[in-house]
Amino acid sequence: LYVGDEGSNTVERFDADTGAHVDTFVKGNKSLAGPRGLIFDGDGHFLVSNQNVERGKPGEIMRYDATNGEQLITP
Repeated sequence: LYVGDEGSNTVERFDADTGAHVDTFVKGNKSLAGPRGLIFDGDGHFLVSNQNVERGKPGEIMRYDATNGEQLITP
């Protein structure tokens, strides 16, 4: 189970059966501010809609590697 945490601007991973915290899948950074919608796209990407309040790009879609949570930079 993946949960966007707007307090720490991270995506946390939990065990869906036990509810136990597994790890921080997407680490906080300057770009991510208010992670909201989360989805795997089937092409190896984890997509996060970024609330990005008061930063000029509300609703921006951030791309991360689906296996390790590392941010992918769009050319």
